[in-house]
Amino acid sequence: MNNYLHNMFHLIFFTIVTFSNNLVADEVINFRHLTVENDGLSESTVYDVFQDSRGYMWISTDNGLNKYDGYSMESYQYMHFDSLSISKGAPRYIFEDMSGHIWIATSAGLLNKLDTETGKFKRIDPLVIPNLRLNNRALKVKQLPDGRFICPMNGYIVLMDQNGNNLDNIKIVADSTFKKEFYENLITITEPKHKIASISNPGDDVNITEEFVINSQDSIFVVLMGEYDLPNKNGRFDYGWIEDGLGKKIWSPWDLDTLKADYAGGSKSNRITVEKIVLNPGTYNLRYTSDGLHSTSEWRMPPPDHGEFWGIGVFKNSPKIKLPREKESDKNNLRSNARDIEVNEDGTIWISSNIGMIHFSIENGVIERYKTNYKRGLGTIIPDPYDVNYLWVLGNDDKPGLCRFNRSTGMFKYFDLDPDKSDDFVFEPNGLEFMNKDEIWLRSSNNGLIRFNQKTGKVIRLKQDRDNGNALRDNRINFLYRDKAGAMWVSTSTMGISIYDPYYQKFGLIPYKQGLIKNSFPNPNISNMGKHPDGSIIFNAGSDYFLFDPIKKELVKNNFGFPDTYGNGDFTTSGNIAHFTSWDRERKTRVVTKYDLSDNKIINQWSYDRNNPETTVWGWPVEEVLYDSREIFWIGYVTGNAIGAKIKDSDIFINRRTDLSPFNGKDLELAEFIQKVLKTLHGDIPKTLFEDEEGLLWFGSGNGKLYKIDIENKEIKKFFHDPKDSTSIPSGMIVSMTEDSRDNLWIGTWPTGMARFNKATGKSKRYYEKKGGLIDNTVNAIVPDDDGYLWISTKNGICRFNPVTEAFLDYYYAEDGLQSNEFLFDAAIKGNNGTIYFGGSNGVSYVEPENIFKNPNPPMIDISAVYKDGKKIIFGEKGYQPKKLNVTYKDRGIAFDFNGLNYTRTMKNRYKYRMVGYDPDWVDAGNRRFTSYTNLPPGEYIFQVTGSNNDGLWNEKPAEVQVTVFPPPWATWWAYAIYLILISTGVYSYLQYVKDRNRRENEELRKTEELELARQFQLDLLPSYIPKLPEYEIAAKIDTATEVGGDYYDFFEQEDGSVYLVTGDATGHGMTAGMMVSITKAGLHGISQPDTKDIMNQLNTVIKNIDLGQNRMALNIGHLKNGSVEFSSAGMPPLYMYNSKEKKLKEILQVGLPLGSLKAEDYKSDVYDFNSGDVMIFLSDGLPEATNVKGEMLGYEAVYNCMLDNIEQDPQTLLDTLSKLGTDWIRGTQLDDDITLMIVRKN
Repeated sequence: MNNYLHNMFHLIFFTIVTFSNNLVADEVINFRHLTVENDGLSESTVYDVFQDSRGYMWISTDNGLNKYDGYSMESYQYMHFDSLSISKGAPRYIFEDMSGHIWIATSAGLLNKLDTETGKFKRIDPLVIPNLRLNNRALKVKQLPDGRFICPMNGYIVLMDQNGNNLDNIKIVADSTFKKEFYENLITITEPKHKIASISNPGDDVNITEEFVINSQDSIFVVLMGEYDLPNKNGRFDYGWIEDGLGKKIWSPWDLDTLKADYAGGSKSNRITVEKIVLNPGTYNLRYTSDGLHSTSEWRMPPPDHGEFWGIGVFKNSPKIKLPREKESDKNNLRSNARDIEVNEDGTIWISSNIGMIHFSIENGVIERYKTNYKRGLGTIIPDPYDVNYLWVLGNDDKPGLCRFNRSTGMFKYFDLDPDKSDDFVFEPNGLEFMNKDEIWLRSSNNGLIRFNQKTGKVIRLKQDRDNGNALRDNRINFLYRDKAGAMWVSTSTMGISIYDPYYQKFGLIPYKQGLIKNSFPNPNISNMGKHPDGSIIFNAGSDYFLFDPIKKELVKNNFGFPDTYGNGDFTTSGNIAHFTSWDRERKTRVVTKYDLSDNKIINQWSYDRNNPETTVWGWPVEEVLYDSREIFWIGYVTGNAIGAKIKDSDIFINRRTDLSPFNGKDLELAEFIQKVLKTLHGDIPKTLFEDEEGLLWFGSGNGKLYKIDIENKEIKKFFHDPKDSTSIPSGMIVSMTEDSRDNLWIGTWPTGMARFNKATGKSKRYYEKKGGLIDNTVNAIVPDDDGYLWISTKNGICRFNPVTEAFLDYYYAEDGLQSNEFLFDAAIKGNNGTIYFGGSNGVSYVEPENIFKNPNPPMIDISAVYKDGKKIIFGEKGYQPKKLNVTYKDRGIAFDFNGLNYTRTMKNRYKYRMVGYDPDWVDAGNRRFTSYTNLPPGEYIFQVTGSNNDGLWNEKPAEVQVTVFPPPWATWWAYAIYLILISTGVYSYLQYVKDRNRRENEELRKTEELELARQFQLDLLPSYIPKLPEYEIAAKIDTATEVGGDYYDFFEQEDGSVYLVTGDATGHGMTAGMMVSITKAGLHGISQPDTKDIMNQLNTVIKNIDLGQNRMALNIGHLKNGSVEFSSAGMPPLYMYNSKEKKLKEILQVGLPLGSLKAEDYKSDVYDFNSGDVMIFLSDGLPEATNVKGEMLGYEAVYNCMLDNIEQDPQTLLDTLSKLGTDWIRGTQLDDDITLMIVRKN
C-alpha cells in the first residue's frame, strides 16, 4: 500500500510543480473552499479536521462541531439545558478510538465522547483534582494498544479507561524536591501551638498585613510558600516578607537570593523557603501579596506537593527540630510538560518537550531522554506514514525548525526551511502534515503555508490571494489534514477550509466574473481565440483582447495599442502574424489590422471606404476570418451571407463584384479563382473556415454545405446532405472542423452530431447522441490532442474520443469544473504546450490532456442509517461490527440511507445496491442515496450497497447489513407442527362434523318444514277477505317475521250491520303461537256477548282454563256500530283514532294484561264517536319495536308522526306507507316479529 501511495503521489506531485534551486514564492496551486455561505459550515474559524474510519469528515469550529459527508453539514453545538450535547467551549482536537467513537477536546479543557449512532455526547473532565482548573485549551487524546487513553495536560499526563474515567494523574516533576522527612518535620514545626503569626491560604489579588510581637530574642522559623518563576527577576507572583514597625523589610529572601526559593513540587514556579532567623523583641508585620491567578482559592497550574503551607508564617523554635535539607530526584520522572505525544505499538510514548524527545512508559516512567539542538525545544509531532522509524517534529528556535527523529537510533536530522538565508524570510510553523512521500506541508499562524521537499530541500511558499478564487484565502492557518484519498484540508482562522485535491481540478478555468476578481473576464461569451508566438493565448471578450500566460495562469488585458474607440472582434493568428477585425466607433467603420505579434507593431490597416466598396473591406459584422498558408486573408460576413478575400501584397479586398483589372499574371489568375469561389459561396452563411495540412481550404456553411477549395488546381467541390445516402454529411449547420493524421476531416454540426469525412472518397460516417456515445448532437468544437484523441465541446459538456477505436472515453460536465455545460461555436484552440482551450458564455475552460489523472480512490461506503417502519434503528456498541436487522411480520417496511465518502466532486458519485436473496442483480440508483423494501418474504438476506467516485471507479467491497425476516407466528416451524396436529384432529373432527352436519341438516329441514307449516297455519287463520261495508273503508295485512310469530287479525260481521274488528299477538313463535291464535279465533266464534268487555273476560277464562303455560294472547277488539266504536284492549299497543273535524290524532291506551295472565282480570270497554272522515288504526308491537342494523328501535313516536303526516291517504295507501316505514328501517337485517296493521276510515 505504501509503495502504491508513493508512486501515485510522486506522479501527481511532479505533474503539478517543477522545483527550482531557490525558494519559490509564486507557485500556482488550485484550492477549492468549504464556507459558511456555500457549504453550511457552522463558523468560518476552523480548528481541527479529521476523517473517521467510516470516511466522514469531522470539523471543529468556533461555533460547534460539524460532520461532513460531501453533500451536507451536520452540526453539533453546546446546548445549556441538554447534558447530552457537546460541552461548553469551542471544539478543538478530534480523535477516534478503537470502537469508532469520536472524542472532541474543547477550549474549556473538557473532553467529549460522541456516540455517532445516537448523536449523544458524554462529557468528561480528564483531570479529577479538587480546586484545580488548568488552562488546557488544546488537549490531545491518544489511545494505548490496551485501550486506555492518555491525555497530556499542563503538569500532568492523565490516564483514563475506555469510558473516560480517570485512572491516574502522572505529575510532571520539574526539579528535585525535599524528601519526605522534611515535610514531616515541617508539619510538626507549624503546629498551631507553635504559631506566632501566619497568613494562611491567601487567595488571588491580595495584599495582606498581619502584625505580630516578638518578646524575646530567640530563634524562630519563617515558612514562605508561593509562586516564583525562576530565573526571571520579575517572576515573583505570590510571595511574602517581614517588615519592622517602620515598614522596612528585614526578611525578604526572594528579593535577593533565589537559591533560597526551593522547588515545592507541581508547577515549576511553586517555591518554598523555610529559614530559622532571630528577631529582636518588638512589633513586626507579616506581609503577603498575590496576583490574580494560581492560589489556594483555585489552582490554575499544578499545585505544590503540600499546598497547606501556601502563604507565610512565623513559628516558635520550641521543638528544637532540625529540618533535613537533602533533596531527591527520580530520573524516571518527567521534568517538563509534554508539548505533543505519539504512541508506539508497544504502548510506550514519545513526548516532545522543551529539552527534546522523551521516551516514556506509563508504568516505569522515563526510559530515555534525547536532547535537541533547538534552544526552546520541540513541538508538534507527526509520524512518518511511509517509514515507521521516523517522527517529524517542529523545532522552537529563532528561525523555523523542522527535524526528523529516528525512533530506533535516537538521532535527529535537521532541515533548513530557509535555504537561501533570506533576511525577509518570516515563517513560524505551528503544525505540519505529509502530502506525499517526499513533500511535507507546514502551517503558520500568520504567514500561510510552506511546501517542503525533504529529498531536494526545496521550499515553496503559498500565501493568500483573495482576488484569485482558486488560491489560499487566509494566511492564518490553524490545522492541516490529509484525508484518506490524499487531499489536503487547510483550516483557517477566518475563511473556512481550503482543500487541495490533486484529482479535483481536471480542467482549469478562466471565469467570467465581470473582472471583479483577478484572472477573470469582464465580459461573457469567449468565442474567438488565437496563439501568440510566446506561447500565450489571445482571447476576445466583448470589445477587448486578453493574453493568458499558461505557465503563470495569469490573464491580462492587451488591446495591442488599438484606440479606445475600437470595438475589437474576431481575429486570426498564423505564426507571428495576426489579423484583427475592429469596429471604429468614432468613424463608424470596419477596420482590419495586420499585426506583428513578435515585434508588437502594426504592419498595415484597412478600413471600409464608402466611395469604393468593391475594393475595400465591408462594414458588415464579421462571422469568421482565416489567414491561410498562401497569405490570403479570408473574411466571412454575418450580413449578406458573403465572403471577401485579400491576396498577398495587395490592398484590394476582393468580393464577387470587384474589378480585377489592377491584377495581372498569376495574381490575376488567383484573383479570378477567388472571385469564382466567392460567387459560388454567395448566399451561404460562412460559419467556419479551415485549412488542412495539404493546403486545401474547407468552408462550412450555415445551411449544411461543405465546400472544398483547391487553390492549386483551381477546383471547387460542394458536399451536402442526401437523405437517401447514409454516407453523406449531416444536414445541420457546420460550425467546426479539424483533421486527423489519416486523411479524415472531422465535422461538428448543429444539431445533427459529428461526422468523420474521408477527404479522398467524400464519404462520411455520422455519430449521434446516445448512451455511451456522443455527449450531445450540437458539436461546437473538435480539437485533437498530441496523442491523437479528439476533444469535443458541445452544448452539454465535453467528451474525449478515440478516432481509431471510435470509442467515447470520458465525459466532463460543469460539476467537473467546466465554465458551464454549454460551449460556443468553433471556440477552441490548442496551445503550443498541448493545452486545449474551450470558450463559453461563462469564460474559458482549459485542459492539459497529459496531466489528467483519474481518481484512483474508490469512495468509502457507509450505510449511514437503517429505518424500520420509519424509525431509525440504533445498533449500539456493535454498530461498527456487521450490522444485523431483524424484521417481523408486523413491520411494514425497511429503508436504508447510504453514502459514498469521496470528496472529489461528490455530486458525480454513483450508487448501486441489492438485497442478496431477493434482488436478482444490482439496482442502479444513480446519485440517489436511499432505498426501501416492503413485504420481503421470510428468510435470510444481506443488503449491500456500493458506489463509484467522480471518475467511475467502484468500490469492490460493498457495505452491508444482514437482514432476517421472521415469518408470522402462523408460518413458523412450530406453527406447522401444530397445523399437522390440527389437521389430524381436523380429519377426525371433519368426519364427526359430517355426521353431525347430516343430523343438523335433518333437524333444520324438520324445523323449516315446521316453520312453513306454522306460517301456513297462521295464514289459514286469517280471514279470506276484507269486508266491503258501505260506510267504511277497511285495509289490513300482516308482514310475517323470519320465525313465524303469533300475530292475528279478523273481522266478525253482525246481522245488524255492525262489525267486530280484532287484532292480536300471541307470545312465542311457530306452532305454539299458532295454537294460541287458533284457540282465540275459536273462542271468538263461540261467544255471543255483544259487549267487547264481556268478550275479553270470557276469552281470558277460556285461555286460562286451557293452561298453555307461559303462553299468552294480547288482543284489541273494536265494535263498529251506529257512528261509534266500542273498544277493549288486553295488553296490545294503543289504538289510534283520528278526528277529521279537529284534525287531531289521538292515542287510546287501555291498561290490561294479555289474555291468560290472571283468571280474575276484569277488562273494560270504552265507546268513542266515529264520524264521517274519521280514521281508526290498529297495530301490533312489531312495527314500533322493529330493530335496525344498529340495534335501534323505530319507536312509537316515529310511527305516530308517519300516521299524522299521511292520515289523508286512503286506508290501503296509508297501510302501505306504514309498512314501508318498517321495511326501510330494518333494511339490511331480518324482521324479528310480525307486523300487523288494520286501518278503518268512515266514508
